[in-house]
Amino acid sequence: MTYKKILCSLLSVGLAGSMGASALASEQYVSNSIYSDEEGYGVVITEPSEEDLDGEYGDAYAAAGYKATFTVDVRELQFEDETTVDIDGDDFEIYVGGTMQFYDPDEVQTYSTAEDPEYTGKDGTDVSTVDPATHIYTAYEYQAGFFTSGYDVVRSDYSKMDGDSAYDWNLKEDALYAGEGSLLYEMEKVDDYVYSISMPLPSQEYFYKYFVIPYTGVDRDGEETYVAAREGFAAAFDPCNMPVINPASNADPGWSYFFVGDGSTAISNQEYIFPRTDGKTGCFEFGEFLATDDETTIYTAVYLPYGYDPEKTYKTIYLEHGGGGDETEWFQIGAAANIMDNLIAEGLTEEAIVVTWSAMPLWELGGKTPMDPIDYDEVWENVRDRLVPYIEENYSVSTSASDRAMAGLSQGGRMAARHWIQDPDFFGYIGCFSGFECDPEVSPGTWDVDAMKQAYVYTSAGNIDMALGYYGQDPSEDGRAAYTMAEFNKLLDDAGIAYDTEIFQGTHDWSVWRASFSSFVQRIWK
Repeated sequence: MTYKKILCSLLSVGLAGSMGASALASEQYVSNSIYSDEEGYGVVITEPSEEDLDGEYGDAYAAAGYKATFTVDVRELQFEDETTVDIDGDDFEIYVGGTMQFYDPDEVQTYSTAEDPEYTGKDGTDVSTVDPATHIYTAYEYQAGFFTSGYDVVRSDYSKMDGDSAYDWNLKEDALYAGEGSLLYEMEKVDDYVYSISMPLPSQEYFYKYFVIPYTGVDRDGEETYVAAREGFAAAFDPCNMPVINPASNADPGWSYFFVGDGSTAISNQEYIFPRTDGKTGCFEFGEFLATDDETTIYTAVYLPYGYDPEKTYKTIYLEHGGGGDETEWFQIGAAANIMDNLIAEGLTEEAIVVTWSAMPLWELGGKTPMDPIDYDEVWENVRDRLVPYIEENYSVSTSASDRAMAGLSQGGRMAARHWIQDPDFFGYIGCFSGFECDPEVSPGTWDVDAMKQAYVYTSAGNIDMALGYYGQDPSEDGRAAYTMAEFNKLLDDAGIAYDTEIFQGTHDWSVWRASFSSFVQRIWK
């Protein structure tokens, strides 16, 4: 998504020198809805033409209601990892891929395995069994009611697309599989170095990249029209639709992205994700502070609501990313800034500041690798003693637990649950989106149940989310009481702790997490 940069004129704040904090960013970032340049390179969203509606994919265009056209000059692409691709000649193909693939809700079942004990959720949904095989439909096969996702149904033995797969992929011949559920669509050469493709897409947010695939190193035997992994791909952001990159940390959300349609036409549970067009928009800015080791820099991104006034006192939502993520994701692919803008403007939640941060360095402190167990005590010490004080010293926010919320996705959801269990009086609201780990150190026998009952608790997952039901780990091997929402909710039931829970259409994916954040924010402050 393209962003406009404006001077930071809404507030002036001091430094938290005692905590090793640096100056806050001198720029704020405000989203818009322009994803192409004046020549039409990038992504252009239109209504389908009569020719589209009368053509081979007319049913899909009619059901989607929108047409997305991607156009790129390959000479402008800057590839990841300093990859070089010889674009002279025709010894390569170029594809666009991301979240432009769909599932039929009538064909999928709740994700789990038959080995799980039966568990019925609060809404009556049986989350104990599932058939992991399902279709992945291309954009050209879209039908009303389909939902999109950036992951396939997660199971390692079904993750490769080969002749022995149990999946009926039902793919169009011009779509390749790029791993993790991303389909690739081959673009057509329309001029020297210029490639383009159009497709029907319903109202939603999408992320994407361009993939250049040389013929060498890619398996194209016989009639096969796919590759089984990303080997041989050279991936690049859209040069006309770059995401925001934190200049201090060089972090980015990993994809270019764009919105199709608006809240009035959005697919289910995505109504509040779109940029506002009336000017009532907040912004986000980057900052940083030092961790408790006084050496590790932790980067932040902070959302300020429209009309932020340093003379007022605001509530705060601490919003954590998942494994491998960073401070940039939630406000871009996660659309958290847009969601807050819309909910505040419509009176569906109170004004609040939203804080994200680069949690990966905290999870890896002490010389650990990403595969080592997280030192939860060290992470909590940094959240409690560095992150929260940094925000409370630099922004006009309440210091009351009743005005503080903590939520996260996947590993971030696990962290939110763990922080609540470790110190149940610190946050008044807890949101666990697709993440619910409960390890032996904080088994239910150690819980301060009476204190934990004082917080509002919300859990959520996708209907084919690996975090909904059991997905591979064996709690009997390491004594963990819960990995998934099904297991965590049951622990809460057994302890007599009230909570709200929801299951959305989707996988372990941003469409679920955007829906979860939208619902959570409406529930906590009204």
